[in-house]
Amino acid sequence: MKIKYALMGISSRFFYSFLIITQLTFGFYSIYENINMYKRVNSETNKVERFFKDKKAYKLEAEEFNFNANSSNFKTIVDIFKTMEKSKKYTFVRNSGSGMMIPTFNNYKQFQASGEFHAVVDGKTYFQTKDMCINRPYIKMYPLNVQKGRMFTDDEFNFIGDNNVFPIIIGANYSKYFKVGDKIPMDSRIGKIVGILKENEYSPGDVSQIGERYVNLNNYIISTDASYKNEVSLCDSTLFNTNYIIFDNSTEQSEINSELSKIKKALNAVPAIRNANMRDLSKYITQDRDMLEEQYEIISITSISVIIFVCITFIISILDSVDKRKKEYGIHIMSGGTLSDIAKITYWEIFITFFISYVITGSIIYYRDGKLININSLILLFIIVLIISLAAAVIPVIKIFKLNINELVKGDE
Repeated sequence: MKIKYALMGISSRFFYSFLIITQLTFGFYSIYENINMYKRVNSETNKVERFFKDKKAYKLEAEEFNFNANSSNFKTIVDIFKTMEKSKKYTFVRNSGSGMMIPTFNNYKQFQASGEFHAVVDGKTYFQTKDMCINRPYIKMYPLNVQKGRMFTDDEFNFIGDNNVFPIIIGANYSKYFKVGDKIPMDSRIGKIVGILKENEYSPGDVSQIGERYVNLNNYIISTDASYKNEVSLCDSTLFNTNYIIFDNSTEQSEINSELSKIKKALNAVPAIRNANMRDLSKYITQDRDMLEEQYEIISITSISVIIFVCITFIISILDSVDKRKKEYGIHIMSGGTLSDIAKITYWEIFITFFISYVITGSIIYYRDGKLININSLILLFIIVLIISLAAAVIPVIKIFKLNINELVKGDE
């Protein structure tokens, strides 16, 4: 019965209620976006802390690389890489994409690298897969977990050259199509699956590139130096793709500069390389997080401002309604009602108005996101809506309980 009276109260001022519901819908939509943005900020913060907390990272780059140089040049470069991997003053991590091509299969597009490059070999269509070639220090720095099979053995990280069959570990989503022990044609050779990663394993990608800084490995194929056909491929992939030279934050900058200078001097002494250099990655590591934090602050201020403005307007409206409906309240009391009943009806009016706005907000979000809608965020939004509705009802309810029953009854007379 109280809900019925509450609905009658809302409908009696339909136009005003419509404006309030519209404004609340915008406010709740902003809060939903704010919740999701907070989760994204938290996720990015966790990634930064997991991969680069208390670290200084640099990237090895080269302006030019002569693929036709004497083969001894490439061996020298590989030897420099090996020396860097053994350094105790820093960690040299390589997680380069090598552009592996594998045959197409059902639903292969989710595993496809950007660019959608295809090739036809012996009547079969190949696509360029998302892949990552890691070195031995990578797995020590950023351990990965498998749900089936095993990780790479120490020997499987070694460069062999022109290896017909080499070990690979596939991301969790590949497990729908392949199993441990399967062999996948990769370019002109074979990748043998030795393990399947657990779901949602993350890795640093190329932190200097927007959208590739931290990657989910569900759709990736992971290999080692054993996958390279020759030293040229290994050198090219390392110099022009993702790598990190990582120092502890406690390392003096003078020592860091000295070590980087040694690396540059060694590489620039090789005729095949022109202008090897190091790029400081400090400004890139937290760039996504910093951008999201700025957006989070803007959305927070917007949503809070809208909700406060609408609630104040709504409360003033309810208080005005209480004054105008004293005659109605007097009739209600003479019919056996109480101030408590009136207070409950008033709260129901507030809650129903908020709930209608919540439902409209949810419908808009579902229309936009479909199955990708974040149910947990919607549940949290409902809890926030409930809390706000209770807060908005405090002043009107207090005013109702302060009404003089005798005056209400006499007013009706």
